[in-house]
Amino acid sequence: MKVLVIAGASGESGQAVARKFSADGWKVVALGSNAERLEPVEADERTVVDLRDAAATSRVAKDVVDRWGRVDGVVHLVGGWSPGHGDATLSKLLDANLVTLRNSSMAFWDALVASGDGRLAMVSSSVVDRPVWREANYAISKAAAETWMHSFSRSWGREATAAAVIFRVKFLGDGKGGTPVSALADACASLWEKSVTELNGATIDLAAQGSL
Repeated sequence: MKVLVIAGASGESGQAVARKFSADGWKVVALGSNAERLEPVEADERTVVDLRDAAATSRVAKDVVDRWGRVDGVVHLVGGWSPGHGDATLSKLLDANLVTLRNSSMAFWDALVASGDGRLAMVSSSVVDRPVWREANYAISKAAAETWMHSFSRSWGREATAAAVIFRVKFLGDGKGGTPVSALADACASLWEKSVTELNGATIDLAAQGSL
């Protein structure tokens, strides 16, 4: 039995990832901030938690490990987009894109290492490499999240027990230039096709791979 935790599972991408892993025989734990929005997610467990709250996230992680005995993957799908470069927008985006990632990854660190084959994945944006003024705060928040993931990968690289991976998309969706959520789900599932050493620290551009 393998266990996947989806942080921010209630959106379309979270539902797609949950369906894929459930179909593949995994136990799926769905985390989100709204019970009603979590209800449609195909998961073995649905838990409401504010991932901006480090203490609450740590308590949930402990409960998950106590109940299931292990965690083999964490996919972070909490996100937010807002245009602009004002202070309020920056704070909001950092909370959504960085703080929730930081809290959930720290909370499940030990479990992912204990798995021996753990994976931590996040979804970033191509805007990191091509920032524009109207999306300055969004680019900052995603760049900060990527920096956090690179720090994780370098720490884990010393012992080769788990892998931290960044997916980049233009946007998630079926429109022109987008990455369908089903393609993201398939990409998440494929993370166990390579070894920890091969995968750790990778930035995978889904759009460049033809997932359009």
